[in-house]
Amino acid sequence: NKPCLIRTQEAYIGRALDEAGRGGDLETFSKGSLRFVSSAYTSIAADRQKLLKLLDEAGVQSGLSAEVTAVVDVEKADRRLFTNEILPKLPDKKLPQTRKSTAKGIIHLPYDLDIPVDKRKFYLLDSQLPREWEKIVREMSPSCAVGFISLLLGMSFDTATTEVNIKTTPAAAAFLSGSVQGDADKKDGGTENIGRGRKSTRIGKGTAVPLRRRL
Repeated sequence: NKPCLIRTQEAYIGRALDEAGRGGDLETFSKGSLRFVSSAYTSIAADRQKLLKLLDEAGVQSGLSAEVTAVVDVEKADRRLFTNEILPKLPDKKLPQTRKSTAKGIIHLPYDLDIPVDKRKFYLLDSQLPREWEKIVREMSPSCAVGFISLLLGMSFDTATTEVNIKTTPAAAAFLSGSVQGDADKKDGGTENIGRGRKSTRIGKGTAVPLRRRL
């Protein structure tokens, strides 16, 4: 494939930088469906491990990752989703009361979603595999499925059910406690507008992937 510039969260470490490790296996497994860091980067770093650490800190993927999507003002943005899938699961089939007190500053949604919260609106968070993995999963052979399962088992998942709090979901601790982030503290998660009131970003490494939707 012709080299091109993409977001670090969409790039993967492959055979060029990690031939003997997971990178080589990942490139073979994906069969050209993923975008890998060019071998040209090896010329700027004599120490391969330092380069891999730098890329990791920049958000480059080294295995299976996940995305989190937020539907902003879900009650209005996707009426069919709200009516058919959300409302029937709520107690008494009613939305809870919105917050009455006003925060002292701007609170953003968790998972580094660059979305300030409006207390008058409801937000639906959901996680899924990145789009580049959809083709891989559809065309996966039985032998590749074994490797895919091993990648899934290597991920961390948030299995909290009905009760979500600071202890069960550390990734949302700042949000749940109402903490206000300054510009210096807020991370750039690479939030992308994908239409119909939806925005998405990659879930950071080491962050547990939520297995259930969160309203």
